[in-house]
Amino acid sequence: MDVLPAAIRLITQELRPWAGPKKQAVYDDIARVLAQAQRQLERRYKRKGTLPAMTMGITPPSDAESLREWGARLRTRREAASLTRDQLARLAGVADSTIRNLETGRHRPTRQILMRLQSVPDLGIPSPGADPSAALATAPADDDVLDGFQCNCWFAPEYDSIQMAQDMVQSVNGRGGHVEQTHLYIDPASAAAWCAVTAQEAWQSGPGYTALTDCVRYIKELVHDAPLDVIGLGPGEARDEVRLVQNLAQEGLDKIRLFLLDISAPLLSTGYRNAAQVLGDLGGVAVYAIQGNFHNLPSYTGLFQSAGRRRIVSMFGYTFSNLNHEQSYLRNTLSVLSEGDFLLLNLPGVFTPSRDPDEILAKDRAFNRLASDGSRAPAPRMADFLTGVFKRHVRGLRSVRVENHLDFQSCLVPGSYAVDVRAHVRLVRGGEREFSIYYSRRYDPDGLNAFMAKNGWEPVRTCRYSVDTYPMLLCLYRKTGQLPSPVPAE
Repeated sequence: MDVLPAAIRLITQELRPWAGPKKQAVYDDIARVLAQAQRQLERRYKRKGTLPAMTMGITPPSDAESLREWGARLRTRREAASLTRDQLARLAGVADSTIRNLETGRHRPTRQILMRLQSVPDLGIPSPGADPSAALATAPADDDVLDGFQCNCWFAPEYDSIQMAQDMVQSVNGRGGHVEQTHLYIDPASAAAWCAVTAQEAWQSGPGYTALTDCVRYIKELVHDAPLDVIGLGPGEARDEVRLVQNLAQEGLDKIRLFLLDISAPLLSTGYRNAAQVLGDLGGVAVYAIQGNFHNLPSYTGLFQSAGRRRIVSMFGYTFSNLNHEQSYLRNTLSVLSEGDFLLLNLPGVFTPSRDPDEILAKDRAFNRLASDGSRAPAPRMADFLTGVFKRHVRGLRSVRVENHLDFQSCLVPGSYAVDVRAHVRLVRGGEREFSIYYSRRYDPDGLNAFMAKNGWEPVRTCRYSVDTYPMLLCLYRKTGQLPSPVPAE
């Protein structure tokens, strides 16, 4: 029940003030519709005599006696899970004194504390099980509350769209430096601009029909018809994730659950709608949306509890190539995956294996477009996407331009290089500020496979496609039991 008011505040307080007259009218219409929906929800559940249960099986106490009883039940759950107060505090991301005060009935739990406790599976709160209809359910098993309704969207405990919007505005109004790339997808206008980029023919072709079919065939042989969880990280509009599930189903695999995890609310809703529409008629396929940050994947423990299921984590498009540090992500974030789980990466390849900067600048299409000042500019739609966040949110903006730079310094994978997109922002009161706004690497397939193997991921299949126009890679990896031992120094 808190989601709609939060969305209304985001629109009226963060987006509308910086928009032009036409966009302000659009935002006003959206806020009005959301407010109407909120009123209808409140009237509906007031007639039923109860509001939707948002606490996933933990009823918040309302008086001193129930507060003590609730604390005792929390303690019972903790002890049954063989957890100390300190251990539970670390798992829930709260202070150990908070757990002590809750169990002794001194403090009433807030909504945020409840959500953090819900993220600890050992407390016995509902989590994804063998039955797809119960996966990520946010309502208790009480048919009288929501008439048997099971939710298929989950908000991560730490997800705060208002705070992210405020951080984004503060970042682009700073004096320069690095702008967190997730800021580019947060507001609806930015999400729409990104959809305009991916609507182009080069993006619509996806990871290549032959390449995807080839990888799916290997997955079919290796999973032996086991139930599958496909976890799409940063899926955007989820076109490629949907194609993957369609191909898996065509190979005869069933009991597939598709989880779409994205930080952008507009993109996640678009991706979920697309997946639900296309996959809705496929028997044995269920679709779920997770609003969260895929860098926090290890804390979403419910995704990794289902026994007997194999997992495929997919990162299509440029998602993996946009990471700040690939090795850290593989060794830390993806450490929660089990031996035998799969990682499917769709990546841009190098235009040339040469390390000669002049040859790369001549051959890579990212550097072929020259602006009037001679700088290397992104494609028009990409430039619109990258500059939009500054145009909408920088106070006193005079102009903004973006240019592509060739970079080798942050490339860990042998044979790779990167496109570092930098924004030059000029203000009415004078001065220019420079921001690193977007970073994308190109990979040599042999160097990438060697790098993945050193980080615990066995190459299964590597497919190259669109080699003559825009080199792309579709790479399938399987997690090994452990990282290779380091070679001792001589």
